[in-house]
This record gives sequence, C-alpha cells and structure tokens, in this order.
Amino acid sequence: MCTHCLCFWPVQLIRTASDEDHNAFKKLEINYRLYTGTLNYLACWKRPDLAAAVSILSRFNQRPGLQHWKEVLHFWRYLLGTQDRELLLKLDDKGLVDRIMFYTDATWVEDQET
Repeated sequence: MCTHCLCFWPVQLIRTASDEDHNAFKKLEINYRLYTGTLNYLACWKRPDLAAAVSILSRFNQRPGLQHWKEVLHFWRYLLGTQDRELLLKLDDKGLVDRIMFYTDATWVEDQET
C-alpha cells in the first residue's frame, strides 16, 4: 500500500553513502539517475517548488545509497499526495507581463561534510 505524504523535504540531513550502504543499493539494480532526472524534469517544467530538494537528491547521482533511495521514494509519495497543486501566475496592479519575479534564499546548512 502506498501512502501519500505532504512534506517533501528530507527529515534528516543526507550524507554521502558508506561503502556498505552503496553496495546494498547496487544490489537492488535501480537506476537512481533515471528517477532524479525525472524529478529534475518535473522541477524545471511543471513544479519549480521541487527544485531545491531535487538538487539535494541529485548530488548523490554518482554514488547513491539506500538512504538516498528512501528519500527519492519519499519524494515520489509527496508528488502523489500533491497532484492537485499548481503554480498560479497573476498580473500585478500595473498589468506587467514581460517578466516573472521570484525570490529565493540560499543555504549550505544541509551540506555537513564541507
């Protein structure tokens, strides 16, 4: 049974996979990059709210472990639970339509290894 979740941000900080964790993941014969690539496509074209989390998960494309895979599955459950969400763009008071303004914040707090 698949359960949906409403929070996509990893509960814990994700670290580089240990040799044991990476080898256990390799035994599953899962193409981790295929899943993060699909999430990246969604973040670029449909759900820009996902971009930061996809970026974090994609850091481990080279050497994923079981914990990384669990986070990807958690992310997919989030997508199942939020299919009805959408990005709404509105004109401002001046009717300007020639640009999209957005704000972002950068943080390195999740990178505990550097």
